[in-house]
Parts: sequence; structure tokens; C-alpha cells
Amino acid sequence: MKTLTLLFLSILSLTLQAASPVWRVESDTSQLYLAGTVHILRAHDYPLPPAFDRAYRDSERLVFEVDIEQTGSSEFQQQLAAASRLPAGVRLSDLLQPDTLGKLDAHLRANGLQLQRFEGIKPAIIATTLAFIELQKIGADSTGVDLHYYMKARQDDKVVLGLETAQQQIAFLTEMGEGNEDMMILQTLDELQTLESDFDTLLHGWRRGDVGVLRDMFITPMQRDFEPV
Repeated sequence: MKTLTLLFLSILSLTLQAASPVWRVESDTSQLYLAGTVHILRAHDYPLPPAFDRAYRDSERLVFEVDIEQTGSSEFQQQLAAASRLPAGVRLSDLLQPDTLGKLDAHLRANGLQLQRFEGIKPAIIATTLAFIELQKIGADSTGVDLHYYMKARQDDKVVLGLETAQQQIAFLTEMGEGNEDMMILQTLDELQTLESDFDTLLHGWRRGDVGVLRDMFITPMQRDFEPV
């Protein structure tokens, strides 16, 4: 069930016909490029597929999932930190079954972390944190497709917009899986065991615009095994 970890890593845009990771929609007067992006990459994942650079050169403005400038502000970080905490009087042990809590504790200890540090943190943020820890082990950092082109657009004075507000992004991140916390934590712990190979498979399919790989790895399992998310 390779679903939750991949959700944290990427936003995948699917279409019925694809021979490229970038799609183009045209009218008589304009054109729009649509691309799925991976938010976290490794140094050797560059250069990106040439279709991205062609779309970038042809575009007057770039629209990202969220306003990246907002997410880099100290205000956003403070708001995210506050929203990531459980309500007063609620502890992680109130949301997770003892067996799930034990497995989480064992995983954290194996990575030199203590469960006590996470007692007041929402499970969605814990799951995301665990995924990022594993990604760092394989050389992934914060410079994914979005940030790469955001920085280029700023240098080239192109218009940059966001589909979501910073507040919407915070809500999506911190409220994910509410009511299904056990399932989310257990599934994340399971997926982390094969994250490196799954990440390679995901990126290989994404680079080629292979809709079948992306659907089989991500969309179908998510719909089948974790419909609430």
C-alpha cells in the first residue's frame, strides 16, 4: 500500500494520454502548460526532463500549488508550528492504539528520537516528519521542482502565483487523516521500509510521463486503501 508517503512527496497530475511529464492545452490565442511536480529531489535527479525547461521558457507566468514566498516566511512557519500541535489536553496516546504507539516508539528509537518529543504533535505531521527523515537518508533535500522553478522565475522577473493560500496549505497538511490516525501511522511506517526503491520507481514513471505507473503506485491504492485522505 504505497500511498501516504508518496502523497507527502508529490502532487501528480494525471491525464488519459501522456508521452511527457508536461501537458499543453492550446486555444487560438494562448497556451497553458500543466505538469505534475515532485517537491523533494536528490542532486542526481537533475537535470529535469527537457519538457519542463521548454514549458518554462514559453510561459509568462508560473502558478504553483501554493505561494512559495508565503511558505518561506517566518509568519508561515509560526502558524504551521501552532497548527501542528494537538489541542490542549489531548495527547498522542489518546489518538493511537497501544500497539500503534509501540511501533511508532520503536521506529523513533531506531532513528535516535524519543516518543516524548512527539506527544503533543498531530499524527499527520509526525507521518510527514518520518518520511522526510528517510528521504534525507537517501540524499533528498528541499530543492524540488517547485522551488527550482520558483527561484528561476524570480531571477527572470516572471509573474509567480499560487493556487492555494498559505492558510489552506497548513490546513491540508495538519488535518490530513483526522479520524484515521492509526491507519495513517501504521501505513506510513510500513511504506518507509521500501521508500528508497518506491521513490526511484515513482520518479522514473514521472520523468517519462508514464500514467500507468503513477496510477498503479499512487491513485488506485489511495482510492482502495485510504479513501478518507
